[in-house]
Amino acid sequence: MSLRTMSSILIPAALAAAAGTTALPVSAAIVTGTTLGGPDGRTLTSVELDGQAFDSSEFVNGSLTAIVDDNASVVTSAAGTLPSPNTADIVDGDIITGIANFDSVTFTLDTPVVNDGSVVLLFTDIGRSSADANLAAFDAFDIFVNGDVATTLSVSATDATAAATVGTNVPFDLFTGGAVASVADLNGATLSQAANDANSNIGLVAIDLADILGGVDGTVVTSFTIENPGAAGAAGIDVTEAFAVVVPEPGSLALLGLSAVMLAGRSRRHR
Repeated sequence: MSLRTMSSILIPAALAAAAGTTALPVSAAIVTGTTLGGPDGRTLTSVELDGQAFDSSEFVNGSLTAIVDDNASVVTSAAGTLPSPNTADIVDGDIITGIANFDSVTFTLDTPVVNDGSVVLLFTDIGRSSADANLAAFDAFDIFVNGDVATTLSVSATDATAAATVGTNVPFDLFTGGAVASVADLNGATLSQAANDANSNIGLVAIDLADILGGVDGTVVTSFTIENPGAAGAAGIDVTEAFAVVVPEPGSLALLGLSAVMLAGRSRRHR
């Protein structure tokens, strides 16, 4: 199993439109701060985007509503036990509890958001161990909204080189089982412990919704899907938290992030 650090990414729609190209601006400096709290110090209580702080009460949380996985994997805190049902701890605020190495997952937002240039989608990923020298590497992933694969944005492992870390050396246990094709399957699966008291860093990903949809178009978005572009069952992307943030001043993130932006290739996958 390979758990990799996910870089934090923001894709400013305004910059892409101004450039008139399909270039993908990538910046690890967009997420300028995070705060952890809770009894174990692992609950994401706030996120700062280019200096603007957003409390967890402002997060539009996502609930896991679909999953496909050849080898279901659930992450718990170290010395933890599986919740009942198996998905109970997914997207619970804790940066370490979640799902790993899936083929595809869908999160439905508690409240729909409008693609008006102000929405940022975020999720946390279990990263490489601090003992791994290549902390800049991260998992490739595909993302699309409202179940529409025509909106797929593909982000490759070369699209960013710096990692934003939410947690360092966070201990966890891993439980795995058989193939699942739904949340009900995962809740009913018998999972066995595959890793005990491992540790890893946690990274945060931030993506401008407008870049998934190719610009500001007023689309009402109710869900987003994240896929592992690798072979079915292969190690890859993990998600422990998934939510959206509505930024009060559209465009401010793009303007403030220009100095830190790198350009990389963007590919849109049509199926």
